[in-house]
Amino acid sequence: GSVSFTCPDMTVTLKYGVCDTLVELNRTLVNNMSGTTVVLDSAGIPYGHRYSADLSPYTITWTVTDECGDYVEFTQTVTVNYPPCGGTIKTNADGDGIEYATIQVGCNCWMAENSRTTKYADGTDVTPAPMTYGTPVTTYGYLYNWVAVMNGASSSDANPSGVQGICPTGWHVPSDAEWTQLTNYVGSVPE
Repeated sequence: GSVSFTCPDMTVTLKYGVCDTLVELNRTLVNNMSGTTVVLDSAGIPYGHRYSADLSPYTITWTVTDECGDYVEFTQTVTVNYPPCGGTIKTNADGDGIEYATIQVGCNCWMAENSRTTKYADGTDVTPAPMTYGTPVTTYGYLYNWVAVMNGASSSDANPSGVQGICPTGWHVPSDAEWTQLTNYVGSVPE
């Protein structure tokens, strides 16, 4: 008889705003040795089975041992990452076709520049019109009031907020929960 065991490597891509996730490991063990018990054990699985991008990649060592104490080991790699952010990566263009640099901070991807659009993502004019604050606008962006930022949406404390508002397609106005996550992360980073 024989024992067959497979444990394919895995890659998990988190959504921004999510710092870690539960991962269900893919593995198959088939014991073809009738009357013989085999034991499967593992090392390297994180506590609570929660995997984060900060500690990735994870190497899981699986050990299959028979009644005689003979064993065989297999390794499995679990990689956790985020979609690209930062550097030369740009957001989707806003209503004016302006693209913005981005930066990853903690578990989130943030725009690294102030908004300077005069149109919402659907092309309609921002109402009320944005005000200039400092010069040039390309450096400081525009100053918007709450009505203009939210574009008719209600406040949200969800993470992510789900409020596109004045943001480019695929982006959203941060909620209080997201601001708190940002300030907690920045406050925990040693200087």
